Amino acid sequence: MHDSYVLSVVLAVIVATMITRFIILLLPTKYSKARILQEFNRFFPATILALLIMYSVKDAQWNIKTLGSADFAYAEVLGIVATALVHLALGRKVLVSIIAGTAVYMLVQFLL
Repeated sequence: MHDSYVLSVVLAVIVATMITRFIILLLPTKYSKARILQEFNRFFPATILALLIMYSVKDAQWNIKTLGSADFAYAEVLGIVATALVHLALGRKVLVSIIAGTAVYMLVQFLL
């Protein structure tokens, strides 16, 4: 891949992210105060989190026959549980919980 291609992709992602972040500032106040938009803002992060969790465990082995072997999804389960526990125990510190969950996942993968 050429450096110019990578740079153009990164710039496109930055511009798209900025547009989605700042578009709310361009809307008239009556639209930004709309109930449906407020409900969307309330439930959207949880929806994205659920989709990310489902995507991350979609290829895991969930077969009950592999429960006692290393093929079962122990790393995925323990990583998700560790992320949730650290997130709740430390007062919802997102970065710390993500790092802890990733570390647990990688440690279990390494040990199995």
